[in-house]
Amino acid sequence: MGAFAADNLTIKTVILEGPGTNVILKITFSGTHDHLWPHGHEIDAFIKEETNAVGPAACLFDFLDYRYEYGNEIGGPIMAACIDPARQAIRDFAIAATGTTAIRLKSLFAGSNLEKVFRFGFFDNSDDGLAFLRSLTPARPR
Repeated sequence: MGAFAADNLTIKTVILEGPGTNVILKITFSGTHDHLWPHGHEIDAFIKEETNAVGPAACLFDFLDYRYEYGNEIGGPIMAACIDPARQAIRDFAIAATGTTAIRLKSLFAGSNLEKVFRFGFFDNSDDGLAFLRSLTPARPR
């Protein structure tokens, strides 16, 4: 699919499953997080464009090659991908991350109450995240 690059950040998207109603879109982040998020609007626009083009049922965020330490800006592209205004629906998602990035992302989500709205999980590899999203397939509305 597409790619976005700026400073120390690259984002790539690829369809893992599909076509049909159960498309799973993988969104891979590589590089280092800039807390000031200078390209935040462009990143959100890219993510929205990619997800609107595909209309996935779920998204797998791969942060395995991304260094994130703090800042709530990272929630912007996740929410941009997981809220589908066209269908007035939300998308299931999985986050693959390890080390400090995983610890920090989990702490960002802790206490957010997002689990009351979204079905999501954290995994230390993309394969387990994909398996989690596949397990939700029967529960997804068609």
